[in-house]
Amino acid sequence: MSASSRAVAASQQSEREIGPDRRTPVSNDNAKVPMTEEENPFRRALQGLGVIEEYADQPPEPLTPLDLLQRLHSPPLNSNDWVFRGQNYPWHLRPSIERIIEPRRLRSVENTLLKEFMSRVHQYTRDPPNEDDELSCLALMQHHGAPTRLLDWSLSPFVAAFFAVERPPREDPPQPPVIWAVNRRRLVEDIQRVVRFEDPSVPPDQVAKAKELLRMMPPAPDPFQPLEITLLKRRSPSQRPVVVPAQPSRMSERLSVQQGVFLRVNPTGWLLEDALRYVLAKQGDASCRALHKLQVNPNGRLQLINELQRMNITAESLFPGLDGFARSLMTRAEILGAR
Repeated sequence: MSASSRAVAASQQSEREIGPDRRTPVSNDNAKVPMTEEENPFRRALQGLGVIEEYADQPPEPLTPLDLLQRLHSPPLNSNDWVFRGQNYPWHLRPSIERIIEPRRLRSVENTLLKEFMSRVHQYTRDPPNEDDELSCLALMQHHGAPTRLLDWSLSPFVAAFFAVERPPREDPPQPPVIWAVNRRRLVEDIQRVVRFEDPSVPPDQVAKAKELLRMMPPAPDPFQPLEITLLKRRSPSQRPVVVPAQPSRMSERLSVQQGVFLRVNPTGWLLEDALRYVLAKQGDASCRALHKLQVNPNGRLQLINELQRMNITAESLFPGLDGFARSLMTRAEILGAR
């Protein structure tokens, strides 16, 4: 069965299993009990889905530097709808906390770390973020090396390309570096369908309340930051996952120059790649895919670095300060040694 067929079947199965009276299992005496992770139909639907690459538009061969730059300058990737992530190795799309904590403990561990961070951050900075601004708190934690469920992306495909090729290959023969691109507009449209209860797989028991809250909300000033996202915090972990593209209200200098964006999952407890697979499968339109995976020919790595330098995309420009300047000398040494 193809990935698209599995996606449709899994989606239909999930929609059949969720209805106004099927939010939780019911025992023989009709007493409702909490839904377990294993009983969650959204998680069961993942079993019928393919790996993340099956939902991505991917060239059959790694691209040369010039072919890559041409592709990034061309439709559809040259629009503002996309965010990009560069990786020097074909890792899974996993935030730092997912690499060290098992899925069932993600939420409790992150809450503990966040609470501890906010209780002590004032000892290290005179201007800590507001404790009610969770995204800014998590962004500051991530900036200084703490594990979080945020995954770094960029509005610039060329910044992502730099991070894909900055470091030398890890293996011999080298694995192709990877640039991922995801359509953030499609992610936001998916969020809006869920929050407005337009997705038939979402329990409709709160439709009237949700519509009233949405009616009272002012128009979103940024189409990629709809105010309806605030409603997601009201949803329980057993409900349908969404992938949220977001920028913190307080941007650090480094995040600003890197045109940084975060992807995170709501509700917590879902792995980002699992949630992204679910969202992509729900969309199911292979002719206009919301995910692209571009591999870079590792033999053209230094050539691509040179092309990016001509755009002033270097470690020195992306990491302001002495650390960034010193970091750029590593690449400079490689280029000089290759002549």
